[in-house]
Amino acid sequence: MKLTGTATSLGTQETHKKEFNIYPTSVTEGKIFITSVKNSDKKVKVFDKTGRLLINKTIKNELNVSNLPKGIYILNVEENKATVSQKVVIK
Repeated sequence: MKLTGTATSLGTQETHKKEFNIYPTSVTEGKIFITSVKNSDKKVKVFDKTGRLLINKTIKNELNVSNLPKGIYILNVEENKATVSQKVVIK
């Protein structure tokens, strides 16, 4: 079998990943901190492993995830057209 074409992936293209600092990625205290060079408002979305949108809000630098059960989530952050996706684990 021979496949031809170009490789693509689902989701949004990540740009300016170095502009964001997301911590911790292994959450035990119920909060995720998201800082950036521009330090402006960030649109944040949190998805579960099935792709269901659980959180969709605008924040400055702190996201409360204490209401989410233990598990693996995808965090999507957008600020001034820069976007990044990060896997986070809530323990």
